[in-house]
Amino acid sequence: MALIQILLVGCGILLGAVGIAFLSFLISYVAHRAHGGGALIAGCFLAGALAGGIAVWRLALTDWTLPLRITIEAAVNAERYGRPVEHAAEQILTVLIFAATLCGGACAGTAAMAGRMSRKFALTAAVGKRRGTPPTSSSS
Repeated sequence: MALIQILLVGCGILLGAVGIAFLSFLISYVAHRAHGGGALIAGCFLAGALAGGIAVWRLALTDWTLPLRITIEAAVNAERYGRPVEHAAEQILTVLIFAATLCGGACAGTAAMAGRMSRKFALTAAVGKRRGTPPTSSSS
């Protein structure tokens, strides 16, 4: 149980830190017109986390009837909602945060790899143009 709590805290910290990083990369990009790769990757993480959280909430939790705000409140208030509802709300929020973090990581990883591949292909194309290719003759 302690491992799950540590992972849950780590995922929460990661989601918050990526939001702060996104804002700082975005401000740096707007102010200096610097390379926007960090903002793109952090933005992809946030978009993927949001999409993953919405997908889990809408698709996986079909039998849960409480809205998200009350689920968060029920996860910390056993006296008002009862111990079984509190326990279920905690489990739902744990799954929701883990899914959001995993989906965000997958989207950020995909964006980082796509950026790296596009730079690699652009570099290969630039080197090919610089070296020049021998002219092809179509003489018979």
